[in-house]
Amino acid sequence: MHALAAFEAAARLGGFAPAADELCVTPSAVSHRIRQLEAQLGVRLFERNSTGVCLTTAGRMYLARVSEAFVALAHPTRPQGEGRVRLRVSAPPTFARQLLMPRLPAFMRSRDDLDLEVHVANPVNGAVAEPADVAICWSTGKDLAGIAHCLFEDVLGPLAAPAFLAEQGVQRAEDLAGATLLRSPLLPWTPWFQAAGLSLPEPARGAVFNDLGMLLEAASAGL
Repeated sequence: MHALAAFEAAARLGGFAPAADELCVTPSAVSHRIRQLEAQLGVRLFERNSTGVCLTTAGRMYLARVSEAFVALAHPTRPQGEGRVRLRVSAPPTFARQLLMPRLPAFMRSRDDLDLEVHVANPVNGAVAEPADVAICWSTGKDLAGIAHCLFEDVLGPLAAPAFLAEQGVQRAEDLAGATLLRSPLLPWTPWFQAAGLSLPEPARGAVFNDLGMLLEAASAGL
């Protein structure tokens, strides 16, 4: 319990020193308790930066559960929904629309004890903005904390409307050097250029979309 209190205070206050002041212990005691908790869980909860410490992805997810537990302990007479479980899922918008939504009805029929929350986001390497029990994200697998499972591997390539190809005169990969390309911070062109053997810089012109579904619709429309 002392380790959980140290973790919750450090996460809420943004550092070991303010957590130590609140708990009336030394900063080294807070650090020791958090190291014990990390060893028990098998994941890193904090990482150091120039301003102190910040939560890892696993730390953010664990904080949500610890905070809920503390609220429940503070209100022991509050109804708990007779065993109902809240499941928070974070997923990219296109994945949620195309792959997740068609499967949710059957899943929810098999788990009528769940209260589902779906948050759409574009997390990369597990950098989830909101607390989530399950986070679906694109990753190389190197920077993920906690338990991770590979759902599938992406096969990437350029897409365009036939009218765009005719207008721009694109027949080979090399012809993209003079074309105006749609862009997204989620999917830069440079890795594909390199895989195609092209020595081209990241495009500086072209419309930018932060949602891949909209990006595909824009390409299909010939933008």
